[in-house]
Amino acid sequence: MPTLGLGISAAVHGHRAIRRYAVSLTRELIGLAPETNFRLFSWRFPKSLAGGLPPASQKVRYCPARIPGRLLMPLWNRGLPPAVEAFTGQLDLFHATDQDIPTVRRALRAFTLHGLIPYTVPELLPVEAARRGQAEVDRAAAICDLFLAVSEDTRRTFLDLFPQHAGRVFVTPLGIDPGFSPKPVPKDDERVASLGVRPPYVLAVGAVSRRKNVGVLLKAQRILGRKDLQVVLAGGVAWPDPELDSLLEEAQNSGRALVTGWLDPDGEALRALYRQASVVVHPSLCEGWTSPPLEAMASGTPVLASNASSLPETVGDAGRLFDPLDPEDLAQGLRDILEDEDLRQDLIQKGLERAARFTWQQNARLTLDAYREVLK
Repeated sequence: MPTLGLGISAAVHGHRAIRRYAVSLTRELIGLAPETNFRLFSWRFPKSLAGGLPPASQKVRYCPARIPGRLLMPLWNRGLPPAVEAFTGQLDLFHATDQDIPTVRRALRAFTLHGLIPYTVPELLPVEAARRGQAEVDRAAAICDLFLAVSEDTRRTFLDLFPQHAGRVFVTPLGIDPGFSPKPVPKDDERVASLGVRPPYVLAVGAVSRRKNVGVLLKAQRILGRKDLQVVLAGGVAWPDPELDSLLEEAQNSGRALVTGWLDPDGEALRALYRQASVVVHPSLCEGWTSPPLEAMASGTPVLASNASSLPETVGDAGRLFDPLDPEDLAQGLRDILEDEDLRQDLIQKGLERAARFTWQQNARLTLDAYREVLK
């Protein structure tokens, strides 16, 4: 009976997408592999577990480090003890679901590749964030035995950078939560209005940043010339950016755009925004993986996404693609979806079918298959 270690600090202390991944993968793995012992590692655990994590049992044990990460990680980054087995007991494999890769005694090490943006478009990140991101992946490539790529695009990019790992990289697309649904919920109107949003609106979910390419959406809205169509940006401003800040200030002052700030990804406000949007646009320049296009599809809303990096494989033929560097192309896509009811209904139906394929159980099943392959 194998014993697997999972690094789940992100499930306990993380935010948004990384937290959802760590919680959902842990829950589904334990359900799919009842014959396996699991040791769940974090720097510390609160008295009450994060929602969605399974209870401790004979086969599931929570293993806190009891040493602050700020003290332990400098040792681990140099391959020094204490090994993670000092906290978990003997392991066959340890999976780092975030960037924290421990020193091990004998266990194999698996690492999730959430994306390679620090390599592909470092100019879209603050200098320190790009440097740190590259250093984390460089270390993983040097010491890990198995890599779980969240998209085929990420797998290809990783192998271009580290061809020595051919055969050790498995694609494990992430899931979306079943709470996203086209079925209206009481108080949807109220929740949307409480955010200051007025229909009709175009919704973009994620950080307000140059990498997410929010500027092209604001330019496309201006080209479209519909003063009644509001752009709603459901996310927070990532960092100062003079060019984007200027565009955003002008759009907000004219009432054409609204920034809601970060919303609970599991909350009803975000789900109501998805359901009531005329279109969801994801104009990003680069993504390892991103869930908003699929969450929108599951909510019965048509999707416009850029044709960059992993987005075409995410949306397939269920969304309309556009050139992320061409606001005219995006404006035409918006015009087509807003004015062609047949196209709109076709995208909605295809979107519902496509979103249903991306489940956390499937993510866990592919991950478990990868574990078994490397443990051979």
